[in-house]
Amino acid sequence: MVIPGPFNPKHQIDVYLELLIKELLQLWHVGVRIYDHATDRAFMMRATLMWIVNDLLAYGMTYGRSTARVMGCLVCTDDTRVFHLPHGRKACYFDCHGQFLLTHHPYRRNKKAFTKNHVENKVAHPALIGDQIFDRVANISPAIEMPLSLPDGYGNDHKWMKKSIFEDLSYWSMLQIRHNLDVMHIEMNVFDNIFNTVMDIKGKTNDSINTCTKLKITCNLPKLELDERRSNIRPKAVYTRGKEEKRRVREWIRGLKFPNGYASNLARCVDMTELRIHGMKSHDCHGFKQKLIPIAFCEILPQHVWSALIEVNLLFQRICSTTLDVHKLHELENSVAIIMCNLEKISPPAFLDSMDHLIIHLPFEARVGGPVQYRWMYPFERFLHESKKKVKNKAHIEASIVEAYIVEKIDLFTSQYFEPDVQSKRSMPRRK
Repeated sequence: MVIPGPFNPKHQIDVYLELLIKELLQLWHVGVRIYDHATDRAFMMRATLMWIVNDLLAYGMTYGRSTARVMGCLVCTDDTRVFHLPHGRKACYFDCHGQFLLTHHPYRRNKKAFTKNHVENKVAHPALIGDQIFDRVANISPAIEMPLSLPDGYGNDHKWMKKSIFEDLSYWSMLQIRHNLDVMHIEMNVFDNIFNTVMDIKGKTNDSINTCTKLKITCNLPKLELDERRSNIRPKAVYTRGKEEKRRVREWIRGLKFPNGYASNLARCVDMTELRIHGMKSHDCHGFKQKLIPIAFCEILPQHVWSALIEVNLLFQRICSTTLDVHKLHELENSVAIIMCNLEKISPPAFLDSMDHLIIHLPFEARVGGPVQYRWMYPFERFLHESKKKVKNKAHIEASIVEAYIVEKIDLFTSQYFEPDVQSKRSMPRRK
């Protein structure tokens, strides 16, 4: 489905999805007549929509709930202690993960490493399931009925924007996972936060003067507090590196050589003049985070900081594995809260944003949904990239994505009747 126009439909995307929902209802209640070649018989096939794969922005659009600012986690919903720093504009998820710990864990009683003088007695509620979500949105009108308004209490009591059109599917409330968290973009954002903060890249680091102002009100980090006599100078944190160390890391990245297809040329992303890295694709961040961060930072970071970052790397390696052990995923569900708390102990409060917080929910989705290779955005991003290249002259409808896609499918279908020695897209030899 290609939505015309230069603007994002946002929560009104249900207007465009109405025809799709009608087809899905027909596919489930009536079915489609299918021929089975194995038994030489025809039968009525019925099918359901298994789940939805999209990025966080589209997640909120199809889910019917805003992902911005406080109460922005679509899994925790209203059950978080998100706050804003006195001089910060971003929603801060600092000390929001202690509630996921076991009740006897010592981190719950630690009054120094996390929020000052706070003991965590709260136990995280289980994620909302289909019937519970339906009960919350039962009295909210769909976007088709109220396209230009938001329900009463929005922003204060809740963040529900609408009743999702997918709730019209009779089986939708029975699904345990309906919207998948996009591991691709989560991993990319976590990598950017870690790398830019450790390398202290100006304009991209999460450790700024605004985040350190009045820091002692929130937590006990005296080494990061600003000097009242020199409020424009930010003290150097234990996780940030000096100019010479940053230069060594960038020279090391420039000299890296990878196997064919493993990653792009990272040397083109290194700017030695400004000592920064830019232009890394999501696949580059995936490989760099899981394989290269432990090597890049092992000699320049203190042991306790390096260990906390390695725990996050190992978590993503296990989540992204092609084979998953259910017993190990149960253990990972119990240990992911400890991993996030260890990350909170070494980082400023503004470091953890909404994308970093979503790590806490990844082990559960991996256990229920299976390998992430079938639930992340990589194949769809490649498809969108190829589709956008098909646009030619925008003044003619024949040069649109839809027309080019139809021609490509016709060409692929007719190539099935070519002789075996005729080279086509289906019979191209593999790269050696």
